[in-house]
Amino acid sequence: MNYKEFDLFTANDIKKKINHDIGNALDLFADSYVAIYGIAHDLRELQNTMQKQNEELRQALTYAYIF
Repeated sequence: MNYKEFDLFTANDIKKKINHDIGNALDLFADSYVAIYGIAHDLRELQNTMQKQNEELRQALTYAYIF
């Protein structure tokens, strides 16, 4: 999944970007939501990969211990 990269903004930076315009605020919120969803998805994939590798390692160590 591709998503935009975001820099960290201060509260004043966000206020300037929104400039009291609800459209700008909604766009910023939507972009942030999509970015957060993408990061969460990537983290779930990483966690699944690590769990799979840990299980494979556990099985290999159990097999090596038996023999």
